[in-house]
Amino acid sequence: MTVPQPQPPIQRKPMVPPRSEPTKTPPWWLGGGERCEVCLQPYVLEMEVICVNCDGPHCPLCECARCRTEKEDAAEEGA
Repeated sequence: MTVPQPQPPIQRKPMVPPRSEPTKTPPWWLGGGERCEVCLQPYVLEMEVICVNCDGPHCPLCECARCRTEKEDAAEEGA
């Protein structure tokens, strides 16, 4: 009876490291410099959402940071 030989460990390639800076120039519609105060992602000015409570701008994917902290503070005081 033959004893199976141990297999050498599999050499895995490392995953691609995240880029610190984009290598390509951003598209023209992102060149306006508008950044969301919450997530810091660039967005198109026409997509900007204005908060009805504090009149602060943010991107359409985020909730207003100022109003969110006010809601959290109110919830903590009520609890």
